[in-house]
Parts: sequence; C-alpha cells; structure tokens
Amino acid sequence: MPVSLPNTFRQLWAGLWAPKPSSIKIPAFIGVSDKDQMVSSQCSKKMAKALSLPLFVHPSAGHDIVNDAPVWVAKILSKNIL
Repeated sequence: MPVSLPNTFRQLWAGLWAPKPSSIKIPAFIGVSDKDQMVSSQCSKKMAKALSLPLFVHPSAGHDIVNDAPVWVAKILSKNIL
C-alpha cells in the first residue's frame, strides 16, 4: 500500500522534531533487511552505529522483517536479549 502524502509529511515532521537519544540503557539491537523497499537499510545501519547498538542484517526479508523472517528474528532475540 502506498504511503499517503499527508502521512509522509507527518513522519518527516516527527523525525525532525522527536527527541533523539545518544545512548540506549536497556538491552537492544537493530535488525534490518538489505531488501527493505520502504526504508533504506542505511538509515538503520547509521542508527546502530550512532547508538553503539549491535546490528543484525537479514539478506532477503522485506520491510516487515518480523513477519518476513520470524525464525531469524526469534534466533536473534534468544541469543542476544533473553
């Protein structure tokens, strides 16, 4: 489903003005797919670097990585968070 123009502007506005943490104090990681066609994976990679978080890259899932690769996500969670 295409993103509407008003929603595009709402998300850009939120991204510009939302508070941005310099660090995360709870166990966390960033999971991304190189095949995401909605958001560039480079955004997530830069965020992981800026926040010093572990980055896990799936080679073929889409934007909805939890639905596209649930077993992969579960393995990452079980090895890194639980």
